[in-house]
Amino acid sequence: MINVLFKTSNSKILSFEIKGHANLSNLGTDIVCSAVSSTTLMTINGIIEILHLNPKYVIDEGYTLCDLSNTDVDKCQDFLKSYYVFIEELASEYPKNIKFKVMEV
Repeated sequence: MINVLFKTSNSKILSFEIKGHANLSNLGTDIVCSAVSSTTLMTINGIIEILHLNPKYVIDEGYTLCDLSNTDVDKCQDFLKSYYVFIEELASEYPKNIKFKVMEV
């Protein structure tokens, strides 16, 4: 199970954290895990390379954290909201593989 947590404040995404694996199929062939991994890396890379912001982030086996609270949060909301919509849709299509939460902080 992949657990995704978005932390928000006043409708703005401040961070996201991903834990676990989808376990839909074997390593290297799991489309849910691939979709989450790809869009996560695309979002973090876009924030760094296109917006030239420096979020705190950790990428490890089965774990990713991206914390934007120390950056220009307003500047990266389009990236974050499109990522949010994608993850939310994926979670609705694969409810046995992705658990999606939003926490207002």
